[in-house]
Amino acid sequence: MGKTALHFNAKDEFAVNDATGKSELARRDLCAAVVQALKRRAALDWTGVMVVAHDDRMTLIGKVATVGQRQEAERAARSVPGVVAVEDRLEIG
Repeated sequence: MGKTALHFNAKDEFAVNDATGKSELARRDLCAAVVQALKRRAALDWTGVMVVAHDDRMTLIGKVATVGQRQEAERAARSVPGVVAVEDRLEIG
């Protein structure tokens, strides 16, 4: 099975690479739900964050200002129904 790389950024742009058995729409919807969860967190400036979906596992990549924002981003991603794991690759700076 190939990896599904579905990338969302702060401009709600997305791209899909590689297909798996899971429908592209389902992957996109799950990733979009994570993006919306990040947007709802008022204390989080997520404009430097990219969400990458590998089926039901999310990876957060980019930069946030504080450790607190990093933790909040991970909590937001984990709060989305259907997300089974979150890998945090966020940098502080």
